[in-house]
Amino acid sequence: MAEALHEAVRLLTEELAQLLEDQVVALNMRDKALLRELEEQIQEKEDYRRHLQDKIRDDQLEELAAPPPGNDISLAYVSTWNRVFLEDEVAQIGLYGTAWNKRMRITSCLLAIPTPGAFFQVLEGNAEVVERLFTKIRQDPRHANVTVLLQEKLSARRYAHCLMHSLHSQ
Repeated sequence: MAEALHEAVRLLTEELAQLLEDQVVALNMRDKALLRELEEQIQEKEDYRRHLQDKIRDDQLEELAAPPPGNDISLAYVSTWNRVFLEDEVAQIGLYGTAWNKRMRITSCLLAIPTPGAFFQVLEGNAEVVERLFTKIRQDPRHANVTVLLQEKLSARRYAHCLMHSLHSQ
């Protein structure tokens, strides 16, 4: 499957190169309608290519997620919100997180605190997978002031029964 995804990314890259060449021609012709159409096509292809690249990375992480025992860590962090979240949005984050965590064999507890607007989360799993997930969290524009509170090796998971337990505190 990974080979097929890599091939799809390669083909999309070739299509993007052709669209960019067409864009130069449209610029020279000063054809605004064609330029707009090409820009939309380029954006769609770039979005899809990014999606495929994310899928490749997730598949690679999934392969790492079942390591030999003794490679698990626990990472606890806190972050502030960049905006106010509705309870439904926090629930959506929980649903997406649960699905991803199941694939990656991550256990987790997430606490969303509306006032003052903060997340507290504990992540447990393969050290490399947890660290890569945490890098994604740090880069997520919904988070600011991300601070690691604790990172330690685990002999047993504390949240083994939870793929992702979400709490939305009032």
